[in-house]
Amino acid sequence: MHKVTVPTVPLSLPNYLAEGLPKQDKETLRETREYLDKLLETCEQRRKEPFTEDELPGTAQILKDESNGAVYLEYQTSGDTVRHEYSGK
Repeated sequence: MHKVTVPTVPLSLPNYLAEGLPKQDKETLRETREYLDKLLETCEQRRKEPFTEDELPGTAQILKDESNGAVYLEYQTSGDTVRHEYSGK
């Protein structure tokens, strides 16, 4: 009989995910993996091209905040946030 080894949780993974993911069934974990792959692709694409002009109102301003190597973009018009996104590290 083989001993099952539980994978090491990445230190960067928030506790609510580290504790919640192992409780999910196999199908949910597979669907989550597919979602994460698509999410990662989207994040990588956004990093290369954070926005397209047709996604924003013509008067939108882009505010960029780089904290601890992470990039956050906020799109505003007259003080109202149109979109806020995390572009990754």
